[in-house]
Amino acid sequence: MNYYKKTGEKKLYLKHVLTYANTDLMKVTDSEIAEQTSKKISAFEDAIKSGRIDTAKVGAKKLMKYRQELSNSVKYKLGMDLNNIAWEVFETVADKAILADALKWVTRSLELCPNDSKPLDTYANLLYRLGNKEKAIAAAEETLKYSDKANVEGYKYNEEILRKMKANEKTWK
Repeated sequence: MNYYKKTGEKKLYLKHVLTYANTDLMKVTDSEIAEQTSKKISAFEDAIKSGRIDTAKVGAKKLMKYRQELSNSVKYKLGMDLNNIAWEVFETVADKAILADALKWVTRSLELCPNDSKPLDTYANLLYRLGNKEKAIAAAEETLKYSDKANVEGYKYNEEILRKMKANEKTWK
């Protein structure tokens, strides 16, 4: 898949990325996510039991935080993979059926990564490109609530997207 992206063969790349999103990523079930997460946590627990991780040096709070990060990592990676493909489709494809598929992917991404501004931004932009301006603006406004205000450039980008939507301007290339 990345081979086609690197070589600039856009049609072949798009074909492969759409197949990957629809037949691989979208078919990962919640029980599979739980199983993958359980395996990661078990490997972590085994590392503690075997002494490869020195719990005295690391500390209980850091270990608990790391366990939580492991629990979220499988969901987050899957969610961001779906989001990134949906974003790429949003920016490069005009076909409404493919854009509708991308909306499904980013909707799943939002289930996996709630309150994350990246998939929410993709969701808003896809809605807008598909002609659902009202819902798109509401989602774009929601994106601002979850945007990191310390990331000035990112926050201003989200404000600009909202402005463009309200002014009926394109938000894609």
